[in-house]
Amino acid sequence: MITHSRIKELATQIQSDSTELDKGLSLLGLQSPTFSISMVDELPPELHAAQRSLLAATDELSLLIRGPLQTLMYLASYSVRTHTTFSYIDFYLRSISFKYRSIN
Repeated sequence: MITHSRIKELATQIQSDSTELDKGLSLLGLQSPTFSISMVDELPPELHAAQRSLLAATDELSLLIRGPLQTLMYLASYSVRTHTTFSYIDFYLRSISFKYRSIN
Protein backbone atom coordinates (compact mmCIF):
# COMPACT_ATOMS: atom_id res chain seq x y z
CA MET A 1 0.00 0.00 0.00
CA ILE A 2 1.28 3.46 -0.92
CA THR A 3 1.56 5.77 2.09
CA HIS A 4 2.96 8.73 0.16
CA SER A 5 0.36 10.92 -1.58
CA ARG A 6 1.68 13.76 -3.71
CA ILE A 7 -1.91 14.92 -4.24
CA LYS A 8 -2.40 15.41 -0.49
CA GLU A 9 1.00 17.12 -0.16
CA LEU A 10 0.10 19.57 -2.91
CA ALA A 11 -3.36 20.20 -1.44
CA THR A 12 -1.77 20.97 1.92
CA GLN A 13 0.78 23.26 0.28
CA ILE A 14 -1.96 25.04 -1.68
CA GLN A 15 -3.96 25.58 1.49
CA SER A 16 -0.89 26.89 3.35
CA ASP A 17 0.19 29.19 0.50
CA SER A 18 -3.37 30.49 0.06
CA THR A 19 -3.60 31.28 3.77
CA GLU A 20 -0.22 33.04 3.68
CA LEU A 21 -1.26 35.07 0.64
CA ASP A 22 -4.60 36.04 2.21
CA LYS A 23 -2.92 37.07 5.46
CA GLY A 24 -0.35 39.14 3.57
CA LEU A 25 -3.02 40.89 1.55
CA SER A 26 -5.03 41.58 4.69
CA LEU A 27 -1.98 43.00 6.52
CA LEU A 28 -1.33 45.31 3.57
CA GLY A 29 -4.96 46.38 3.44
CA LEU A 30 -5.51 44.86 -0.01
CA GLN A 31 -8.50 42.88 -1.19
CA SER A 32 -8.34 39.23 -2.13
CA PRO A 33 -7.71 38.68 -5.87
CA THR A 34 -10.73 38.90 -8.17
CA PHE A 35 -11.37 39.46 -11.86
CA SER A 36 -12.71 42.94 -11.10
CA ILE A 37 -11.38 45.81 -13.18
CA SER A 38 -10.46 47.61 -9.95
CA MET A 39 -8.16 44.77 -8.91
CA VAL A 40 -4.46 45.64 -8.74
CA ASP A 41 -2.44 44.29 -11.67
CA GLU A 42 0.37 42.84 -9.61
CA LEU A 43 0.83 41.69 -6.05
CA PRO A 44 3.30 43.57 -3.86
CA PRO A 45 6.87 42.17 -3.94
CA GLU A 46 6.61 40.85 -0.39
CA LEU A 47 3.91 38.42 -1.57
CA HIS A 48 5.68 37.18 -4.71
CA ALA A 49 7.20 34.12 -3.00
CA ALA A 50 3.80 32.92 -1.77
CA GLN A 51 2.30 33.63 -5.20
CA ARG A 52 5.03 31.68 -7.03
CA SER A 53 4.75 28.75 -4.64
CA LEU A 54 0.96 28.68 -4.98
CA LEU A 55 1.10 28.84 -8.77
CA ALA A 56 3.71 26.08 -8.94
CA ALA A 57 1.68 23.81 -6.65
CA THR A 58 -1.58 24.38 -8.55
CA ASP A 59 0.17 23.79 -11.89
CA GLU A 60 1.74 20.56 -10.66
CA LEU A 61 -1.53 19.34 -9.15
CA SER A 62 -3.40 20.09 -12.37
CA LEU A 63 -0.88 18.16 -14.46
CA LEU A 64 -0.68 15.30 -11.95
CA ILE A 65 -4.46 14.87 -11.94
CA ARG A 66 -4.53 14.88 -15.75
CA GLY A 67 -2.01 12.04 -15.92
CA PRO A 68 0.75 11.57 -18.51
CA LEU A 69 -1.30 11.27 -21.69
CA GLN A 70 -3.79 14.04 -20.93
CA THR A 71 -0.93 16.27 -19.77
CA LEU A 72 0.89 15.82 -23.07
CA MET A 73 -2.32 16.47 -25.00
CA TYR A 74 -3.03 19.56 -22.88
CA LEU A 75 0.49 20.94 -23.31
CA ALA A 76 0.47 20.23 -27.05
CA SER A 77 -2.88 21.99 -27.36
CA TYR A 78 -1.54 24.90 -25.31
CA SER A 79 1.51 25.05 -27.53
CA VAL A 80 -0.63 25.29 -30.67
CA ARG A 81 -2.91 27.97 -29.16
CA THR A 82 -0.04 30.11 -27.90
CA HIS A 83 2.63 29.25 -30.48
CA THR A 84 4.85 27.97 -27.67
CA THR A 85 7.67 25.75 -28.85
CA PHE A 86 7.95 22.15 -27.77
CA SER A 87 11.34 22.94 -26.25
CA TYR A 88 9.48 24.93 -23.59
CA ILE A 89 7.08 22.04 -23.00
CA ASP A 90 10.00 19.62 -22.76
CA PHE A 91 11.75 21.94 -20.30
CA TYR A 92 8.57 22.27 -18.23
CA LEU A 93 7.99 18.52 -18.06
CA ARG A 94 11.62 17.88 -17.16
CA SER A 95 11.52 20.49 -14.38
CA ILE A 96 8.40 18.90 -12.89
CA SER A 97 9.96 15.45 -13.17
CA PHE A 98 13.19 16.64 -11.55
CA LYS A 99 11.29 18.45 -8.79
CA TYR A 100 9.15 15.40 -8.08
CA ARG A 101 12.16 13.04 -8.00
CA SER A 102 14.03 15.35 -5.61
CA ILE A 103 11.05 15.29 -3.22
CA ASN A 104 10.88 11.51 -3.07
